[in-house]
Order: sequence, then C-alpha cells, then structure tokens
Amino acid sequence: MAASVFDLQGIAESARRHKKLLTGVSLAAALVGAVFYFASTKYYQAKTEFVLRNGMYNDRGAIFNSDRDMDYFASEDDVNRVITWSSSTAVLERVIQCSGLAASSKIDTTQPAGRERLRRLVEKRVNVLRTEYRDISLTYMDPDPVKAAEVANCFVGEVEKEYRDYYHEMRVSMSNTVAAKIRYEDSAVARLTDSLVVLRKQYGVYDIISPARHNIMLSTPAHGGGDVYAKGVEEVQNVEAIKDEMVADRAVSITLANQYRLALQQEQLPLVKVITPATPPTQPKGMGALLTILSCAIVAFFFCLVMVLLTENIFHPVKELSHKQV
Repeated sequence: MAASVFDLQGIAESARRHKKLLTGVSLAAALVGAVFYFASTKYYQAKTEFVLRNGMYNDRGAIFNSDRDMDYFASEDDVNRVITWSSSTAVLERVIQCSGLAASSKIDTTQPAGRERLRRLVEKRVNVLRTEYRDISLTYMDPDPVKAAEVANCFVGEVEKEYRDYYHEMRVSMSNTVAAKIRYEDSAVARLTDSLVVLRKQYGVYDIISPARHNIMLSTPAHGGGDVYAKGVEEVQNVEAIKDEMVADRAVSITLANQYRLALQQEQLPLVKVITPATPPTQPKGMGALLTILSCAIVAFFFCLVMVLLTENIFHPVKELSHKQV
C-alpha cells in the first residue's frame, strides 16, 4: 500500500518496499562516480603566500629624510594593483616563457590563436586573493604537481618585477629630467664664463665682482677710471650674478641627481617577501576517490527515493481515484 502522506513512517515503508531499486541505483551511481574519478584528469593546486613592501621605502625622499614616518608594508592600493597586474598580458606572457608552459600544455603557440588560448588557460588556472592582513595568496592548478609549484613561484617573481618596474620607471624618468637640467646648466655656465672672459678683457676688469656672493672680495681691486670702465664693471656684475645663481642651481641639481642615482641602486632591494613558497602538492584538488563515490551514491539514493515517493503519493492516488469514480 502506498504511503498517503510524506511522514517518516511512510518514507521508511516506501524505502523498504523499493530497497532493491534504491540499492541498484545507488550502486550504479557509485560505479559511475568511480569511473569518472579515475578516468578524469587530476589537477593539483600549488599555493604560495607573500607580502608586499612599500615601494617608496627606497625612494630618495625616504632615504635622505629621516623624519618621514613611513609604513614599510604596501598600501591597499598597491596590493590591488599587484592583483590586477597578475592577470595582465605582460605578466602572463613572461610566466609562460619562464616556466615552459607552452611545451607542457602541448598547445601550438606559433600562431596568435594558440598564444591567446594558452594565456586564457593560465589566467583561468591562477587565482590571486588578498587576505585580511594585506598579504597575498596565489594558487595555480596544473595536472603536473611539480609544474604547478614552478608556475606559482614564477608568478611571484614576475609580479614583483612588474611592481618594481612601476616605481623604477618613474624614478628613471625623474632622474633623466634632472640629468637633462644639469646638462643645460653646464652649457649655460660655460657660455656665461666665455662671456665674462670677453668682458674682462674688453674693459680690463679683473676684480672679483660677485653681488650674489655678498661682495666677498679675495683681492684688492684696482679701480680704473672713466665711463667705459664703469660700464664694464656693471656688465661684469650682471653676468657674474647670473652665473653665480646658475652655479648654485647646478650644485643643487647635482646633489639631487646623486640622490636619485643612489635610490636607483637601491632597486636591488626586494619588494616582495615570500612567506610560504609553493611546493609540489601531494593530493589533487577536490574530493578524493572515496568521498566522490559516496557522494554519488548518496545523491542517487535520495533522488531515486524522491521519485519513488512522488510516484506513490501523487500519481497512484490519482489513478485509484479515477478507478473508484468509474
């Protein structure tokens, strides 16, 4: 007799009557799950964790300014940038090249379509997450556990290079600007010096006349006479004042260039601190064989039981009612 309601007693009774059917379906599902598990490709996930250092801690402003209060850990914006750069085309291309993924994936990368397919495959398998402590967790999946660890570690190196280049390019641009300014000032000082030589010979003014030096005299001036000499003194003073200011500016520029040069040498300092390097995983990602087989059997058992209950409690009563009316 079919159960009239969905209570525990009725469900148990239905399960007892159809135990052969339920057992057969569960065993068949377990067999299918076992075949699927052992026949499908296993993927291993390698994981590495690292922390970003503040990219400004080796800047000239931080090196030569001891009063500056700086956090040595990267900001939230820098962490977000690194996560974004990890899926950029430049980083993916370098990771593929340094880890030899083109050969191991058996994808023809001689054609643009093949290279694009491999980039999308690598981008799909890598996962970069930021934790609550501002460190970064990077995982990569691959059928080969050794290759998975190799690619994950390679990703860290390429991400650091991209992060370093971000600051390095700006510092190089500023250093080149200062160097260009020094070259201009050297040329200007040379022209002013030539002009002073000509003026001193023309007017016979050989005294040290430097208004920008607060009239510091290192010799006893031999004063001449006449309007010509007076005009020469004024012209020498004007040119000498401009030259002195230009020389002072050049000294500041040279100091600044030396600071940038030292900061660029400090680029050797690492900007990434690896907390947990990736190692070849021993277990494939996902459920194991036993758990997969049990899950398939349990899901099939409950699905079959639901179908049996629906058949007995919905369709059979309708048929019985139709027979009674007849």
